[in-house]
Amino acid sequence: MTTNGDDWEREQEQETYTSEEAEEVYISTIQNAVDLLKSALTVNDFSEISEVEDMTVRDEVNSRIEKVEFAIALLEGALQINTIDSNE
Repeated sequence: MTTNGDDWEREQEQETYTSEEAEEVYISTIQNAVDLLKSALTVNDFSEISEVEDMTVRDEVNSRIEKVEFAIALLEGALQINTIDSNE
């Protein structure tokens, strides 16, 4: 995944939302983060593959780590949106 959490946060800082829009973004962001975490934690069945190369497993683990890191960035962004909305 090439998206950087810092880039996402900068993009979010540049946008202004009404309370209703902020709530929609907040809920959507939380749902996206939950979906990413679920996909990162899903156990793949490697038993169907006769020979699993170390690189394949390493790539899978790295992909899951990236998903978790991105989900954390999404959740942090959602918390910032919620904090801004609460202060209005």
